[in-house]
Amino acid sequence: MKGTTDTKPAKAPVAEWKRIQTLMMGAATLLLLVMLGSEMCYAMVPSDGGSDLVRYPILFRERLQFLLFILITAGIALVATLGFRLRMIQIRLCIIDAIVLLAFQAWIVVEFFKMHGTFTFTVYSVFPIVAALLLLLSIKFTWKDEARAIVDRAFAQHAAKSRGQQD
Repeated sequence: MKGTTDTKPAKAPVAEWKRIQTLMMGAATLLLLVMLGSEMCYAMVPSDGGSDLVRYPILFRERLQFLLFILITAGIALVATLGFRLRMIQIRLCIIDAIVLLAFQAWIVVEFFKMHGTFTFTVYSVFPIVAALLLLLSIKFTWKDEARAIVDRAFAQHAAKSRGQQD
């Protein structure tokens, strides 16, 4: 009919969590938040009595620089995850976060080489690189989604022009 517009209802935020890129960004955010309560490394130190070994852990949140890295990168990842309507901003935030996470991982590697003989590092020490990889993969899927939306809009505009010329 002439004069009517075909509008789609707005997607509910719950529907956005079904997209793989949103799940990857959410997983990256969760990995970073888990680091807040996790051990970076530990040492087995002999007790005062002699033969027993006591576990001496160092938590990520005990080192100010690591605490700041975790809070900043988790905050950026959370904003990117919740900004699902603004895909290009999401992509940019994920790129920035991945770069900061790579710097964070490099700092952890430097600490590893400093304390290699004394401390044993935990699996939580590789969470920044895993989160960065998840964010990079989410960029790929977000870009595909944005490209699909651009093509759909172009076809819709072309179809609207065609209908307008036929009337």
